[in-house]
Amino acid sequence: MKMVCITGIGGYLGLATTFKLLEAGYSVCGLGSSHIRPKSLPEGVLYAGIDIGDSKALAQFFAENNVTTVYHLAAVKYVGKCEAEPELCYQVNTEGTKAVLAAMKETLVPHIIYASTYAVYDWSEDSLVLSEDSLLKPATVYGKSKLQSEDSIKEAYRLGDIAKYHILRYGNIIGVVDELFAHSPQSFLDKIVQAATSGEVIVLHGDDYHTGDGTVARDFIDVRDVAAVSISLLDYSLSGIYNVASGTATTLKELIAYTEEVTGKVINVTIHKKAPTEPSTIIIDSTKLAEAIGFAPKYGVRDSILALSKKLVT
Repeated sequence: MKMVCITGIGGYLGLATTFKLLEAGYSVCGLGSSHIRPKSLPEGVLYAGIDIGDSKALAQFFAENNVTTVYHLAAVKYVGKCEAEPELCYQVNTEGTKAVLAAMKETLVPHIIYASTYAVYDWSEDSLVLSEDSLLKPATVYGKSKLQSEDSIKEAYRLGDIAKYHILRYGNIIGVVDELFAHSPQSFLDKIVQAATSGEVIVLHGDDYHTGDGTVARDFIDVRDVAAVSISLLDYSLSGIYNVASGTATTLKELIAYTEEVTGKVINVTIHKKAPTEPSTIIIDSTKLAEAIGFAPKYGVRDSILALSKKLVT
């Protein structure tokens, strides 16, 4: 029986993946920065609060639980926080990954699945279609910290410290799994769905981008599809880097229109000044993943909105 250890298990993606792994019959244990067990974590999942930079404590946990794959999610993920506190970002995201790899080497854990981001790519063009071969030139501290972690993983593989890796460059993850009792607002789509009930005004930064309706267009992927990819890769033998996204772009005004359609509510919107360096359109090509494991997104944006409307805590 494979034992999957999820770092950052109490987070949005960590919990979603935990539920889907258990549903698929895998054993799961997890780590978080808090010594308090996450309330939504299913019974039977062993949890420990361990500093992600403590390689000795990580190694002990891996060894005690016979871990065979580490799904490494623990990170400072908010771009604004990373820009405001770059030292913390690099300490957790980059040095934390090195500590995980050191613990894996010590305990002979062979496989890591790493949550990276499309922020590692060059965003200098106004309209982008990003493949795994696109230029790597992150503009943010967050993106740089993730790319450095990717390099550490590839180096560990080259040295033989790990036997297999899968680096996943996610698009914008949205939605919620059915098993989660409730979901607190995190993403911009969450805020839109919440506004349908609360009446809160949604602020859009700019409506004169080079898109059909003037608002930025981004590539969204449902969290249930993301979890399914991670499960499929547990038994996939070839190491590699893969984009995980829908391959389509949805504008922010379209997100609002879809939410109004699903909820039957009108959402109040106001337009503020746009960000000067924000690309109009970003599409993420997941062809490589489709060819490797037959990946095809099962859930669309409307499906994500419907799931959120049932689970979102307002």
